[in-house]
Amino acid sequence: MKNFVCILAGLVLLSNIAATEEYSAINPVTGSDTESVSAGNYAIAAGEVLLSNVTLLAFNRFVLQKPYAYISFDTIKTNVMNPWVWDQDEFNVNQLGHPYQGSFYFSAARANGMNFWLSGLYTAFGSVTWELFCETERPSINDLIITTTGGMMMGEMFHRIYSEAAAAGGWWAFLTNPMEAFNETVTGQYNREIPGRITSLSYHTALSTGFTKVLFEPAARRDPLPYWYYANVGGGLSLVYGKPYGLKTRIPYDHFNLDLHGEWSPANFQFVFTSDGILFSTNAGSTETVQNTIGMGMHCDVVYAKRMDYASHAVGFTMKERILLPQNWNICWDLHANWILLGGSEFYYFISNEIPNETGGERRIYDFGSGVGAKANFSVSHPLAGTLSLKYMLYAVLSLQRQIAVNGSPGGTVINSITATYSHKITDRYSAGITATLFAKKGMYRDYDDITQYNFMSSLLFIVHLK
Repeated sequence: MKNFVCILAGLVLLSNIAATEEYSAINPVTGSDTESVSAGNYAIAAGEVLLSNVTLLAFNRFVLQKPYAYISFDTIKTNVMNPWVWDQDEFNVNQLGHPYQGSFYFSAARANGMNFWLSGLYTAFGSVTWELFCETERPSINDLIITTTGGMMMGEMFHRIYSEAAAAGGWWAFLTNPMEAFNETVTGQYNREIPGRITSLSYHTALSTGFTKVLFEPAARRDPLPYWYYANVGGGLSLVYGKPYGLKTRIPYDHFNLDLHGEWSPANFQFVFTSDGILFSTNAGSTETVQNTIGMGMHCDVVYAKRMDYASHAVGFTMKERILLPQNWNICWDLHANWILLGGSEFYYFISNEIPNETGGERRIYDFGSGVGAKANFSVSHPLAGTLSLKYMLYAVLSLQRQIAVNGSPGGTVINSITATYSHKITDRYSAGITATLFAKKGMYRDYDDITQYNFMSSLLFIVHLK
């Protein structure tokens, strides 16, 4: 926990010393277009954080009737008096549910005028109070880290998307950020960003096919295991917010990318969430034909699939550049080199049930780790020729020794993912395309055979451009 506090403090310090140029219409104290933050706003934000916890606790206890929701003074005393642990929750609960829960804490503060960093402290406060007072299970170190960092990233993106949706007058705006909509209804106060800053927004439908293959090492000891997926249907959303190129700012998430994709078939399911947001940046020698952004960013990436799971919360160096060439050719590329604060990767021998769950109770099927990561994206486009893009991601994570699951094994994971996509506009609003992704995970374990897992998916795309 001490390491996590140091990380958060370091990020705040780095954001304050970065060279910057803010949007003149945005209050430099709050990071948005509000006048000031009063003492009452701090209290309201804290109250809404606690209200969020009470509401979720009541839902878990009286609707879902979860055993861990039957809290008492004895369970609270146990949580307060004993050390924190690494919990055994399922992958989707920890890596998707907790960041979303954290976004409610973050939004409570953001809606009341707090800036990004102060809202992050409220997110940590919400997570700590949940862990101590709202569950019978022991307080979780990984939940605190994931809820706080994931809540900050998701919360800021939802805050800005809500500002756009609310300004457009859509009835569905509250779905993008229920906490912020609730706060506006109760207090009558608004802390919205300046609208009209979504650079690109599209959604797509997909028809996919592919396979997963598992190879064991040494190969002579085990036959490879193939799993085929013949017809998957799915879709997703891509959003670019703010100015990707030539951006000079100190306000976190003045620019971010968000990509969602999901698909399903009777034999398979897959959900992919990737995002990167600028914390602060400058531009070095940008011209009319070459524009670049250089700075520091945060990343939240999740792959949740039937036989292959991975998640990463990371921070690191970012560079993005666009080159405008003669005759309407356009080249864009970006590069990210990251420190993975906390990553989660499934342990194959658990997820395949080759190590049976002898207790019959809940058991974590993956390990947590820390390490390094990289992303590289390249695209070339022309109005008549279409757009060709390549995306590459690398994650290298070493399992944290203290959190290895029961019957697990220390080791490390290296993941490579490459995606190639070609699309062509049919009209200004519609495009068609094809994409292919190869995801390769190398798991190296002390007590078990090393494993290489491949996941290949190819899709036909129909894309609708909303902006």
